[in-house]
Amino acid sequence: MASKQRWHLRGLYLDNCNCDWGCPCQFNAKPTHGKCEGLSAIHISDGKYGNLELDRLNFVFLASWPGAIHEGHGKASVYVDDKASDKQFESLSKIVNGEAKGVEVSITKK
Repeated sequence: MASKQRWHLRGLYLDNCNCDWGCPCQFNAKPTHGKCEGLSAIHISDGKYGNLELDRLNFVFLASWPGAIHEGHGKASVYVDDKASDKQFESLSKIVNGEAKGVEVSITKK
């Protein structure tokens, strides 16, 4: 069994969905209109997957759930900008699809 790769992402995050302001799905509640459809755009200001730098990469996450997010059964597409090398693309793919395991969240007020 391979050892778990350490990773982190820090950056700017813009998120929008079809729910009312504050998206009830983010708080394990039912979506405003029965289903949740959203878009997230992420700019990585500081990121690593193992020793591989992910700084200054961007990606967009488009998703749709038939009900609340926490109930699952959603579909998503992720688009990584073309500045990413093949290794960076592979690493970001592992992070986004959950294969990398874990999460690190850092929120900084500027």
